[in-house]
Amino acid sequence: ARFALAVAFAALAFFCYRPEIPSRPSILAESLTISILPHTEKFQRLDQEIHTRGLRGQHFFLTGGNRGLGRGILTQLLALGANVTATVRRPSPQLVAELQAEAAHLPGPAGVSPGQLQLEELDLGDLRSVRRLGRRLPTRAYDACILNAGLAPATSDERTAQGLELAFGVNFLGNFELVQQLLQAKALRTAHSRLVLVSSHFHYTGHRMDFAALGQVSNYSFTEGLDFYSDSKVLLTTLGMELARRLQGVHPVHTLCPGPVHSDISRRSPEVLKPLIYWLSEKVFQNPVYAAKPVIVLAAADEFGQSTGTYHLMSVERLPRSDTRKPSNGKRLWQRATDLIEGLQL
Repeated sequence: ARFALAVAFAALAFFCYRPEIPSRPSILAESLTISILPHTEKFQRLDQEIHTRGLRGQHFFLTGGNRGLGRGILTQLLALGANVTATVRRPSPQLVAELQAEAAHLPGPAGVSPGQLQLEELDLGDLRSVRRLGRRLPTRAYDACILNAGLAPATSDERTAQGLELAFGVNFLGNFELVQQLLQAKALRTAHSRLVLVSSHFHYTGHRMDFAALGQVSNYSFTEGLDFYSDSKVLLTTLGMELARRLQGVHPVHTLCPGPVHSDISRRSPEVLKPLIYWLSEKVFQNPVYAAKPVIVLAAADEFGQSTGTYHLMSVERLPRSDTRKPSNGKRLWQRATDLIEGLQL
């Protein structure tokens, strides 16, 4: 079924492609096509090296660890022997036990016991929550910070705690503020400790950045929400490129699109569409454990501790959209986000 859909979308992409800003069908076709193929030989080799040696003694920070891709990343890291601090909106001892039990059933390196898990409360849609977490961050603790949490908005009725458009507030501004907190706390352990930002190839379909209108709320429906999701991923990808420049020689920064991943994405869709969306997700998209492998390679492989500023579509290195790579746009976005947060008087 996945192969048939990929072929259908690939054919559609052929007719819908436009230079620089391809249509959404072409982006989805490319993602689905790559997702049904094995990971690149390079990533398979690096993944095998990580699974052979394990990650015992390493500590990873992860946002959004209780569902979808984040859950796949978290349980694999634990199975590899790493300790993980993961953020969720509602941590509980029951959730810790549930995640540790899942990790115990995943294959890990010989002689390596699963790592320890700590859950921290975080709501990226509330900048005060981000700052509260920042006050609890340890110094020189993490070998990598994986900024995975994000969402696709259902309707414009949803806002952040500060009244901003939800996709912008969660996918970009919350992550921007979290990066500030991580850097101020000097939470990364060594010069090879890195930041990994989980973006989306849909950033190619977003509008051009309007720095004056960042975070403004417009009325939109469920089907139009993808526009705002795509726009927020334009900003997040631009942030990844700007961070790579600002942290050059200090910490590596990598950005990727994980491709289509089976999750409970249907929970935010209209009731009438939930069964169909869940079925498509289950039958067509990657399972979270498999989709997590490129993320873990970027976060843990020695090779990616020596480079910075890459963008990957799953395990395939690509160039992000040209305007996200412009230093002038990165600087403007950084300053505009800083001014916006200061104006909120948190």
